[in-house]
Amino acid sequence: MGMPVRIEDELYENAKTHAKVECRTIAGQIEFWAKIGKAALDNPDLPAGFVRDLLIARAEGRENATPVVSPSLQRKQQSDAAIDRILARLQQRTPVSEDEIRQAREEGRP
Repeated sequence: MGMPVRIEDELYENAKTHAKVECRTIAGQIEFWAKIGKAALDNPDLPAGFVRDLLIARAEGRENATPVVSPSLQRKQQSDAAIDRILARLQQRTPVSEDEIRQAREEGRP
């Protein structure tokens, strides 16, 4: 059941703007901010942005969830991909004999 609450005009206008952008009612926006604030106070070791993202993720449900990839795993995957590309390029080259290398050096070619 909704209860009327007095709030400052500035907070109301701010909520109105954010509610429009985030497709919420003004009351829904204020409730969302209150939930973030309460959760942040209950978990002072977590950044407020993380708390906000967690509340949004919970509201969206598991079927709409985006998998989280740790930065270290992402760097490893990128590094592995780069190594694979380098190896593929090396495999495409034809082997060069020692005689060809010697001849290229004599001719001043790298």
